[in-house]
Amino acid sequence: MGAAAIHRFHIALRDVSTKIWRRVELTAYMDSEAIKSAPDGSPLGAPLTITPRNSSAFWTDYQLSRALEIGAGALQDSGRLGQDAAASYEVAPGYVRFSAMAKYEFSAKTTLQLNVNNLTNRYYIDQLRPFHAIPGEGGMAQMALYLRY
Repeated sequence: MGAAAIHRFHIALRDVSTKIWRRVELTAYMDSEAIKSAPDGSPLGAPLTITPRNSSAFWTDYQLSRALEIGAGALQDSGRLGQDAAASYEVAPGYVRFSAMAKYEFSAKTTLQLNVNNLTNRYYIDQLRPFHAIPGEGGMAQMALYLRY
């Protein structure tokens, strides 16, 4: 049976600069390590799997007119360890992913919204498992029509 320690620090800021402009900023620092290990398990002092040391997110949106709103942001994770058995290490590199949004309100009951994720179509590892990794979504656009009644 193993044991681990995580020392962490995080900041979340929500800034409503004006009635038409908003910002949200988040950042986290996690220093993790194995402090007790099972046979053939994590080497002592090794970072924990799937735990980025640094991660952050930023989002801002702006009301261009009564009906039109736009937004953009970024999500960042530092490299993460996928497998840390004494025999092998697998590391997923860090990444930054950008997204954008545009929303148009036709009326109080009808809104059209476009979301574009991973604007640069960057390849990155989203989910890590002990013996495999799942890539994140490529560049993708979604459009939704919201009807309220």
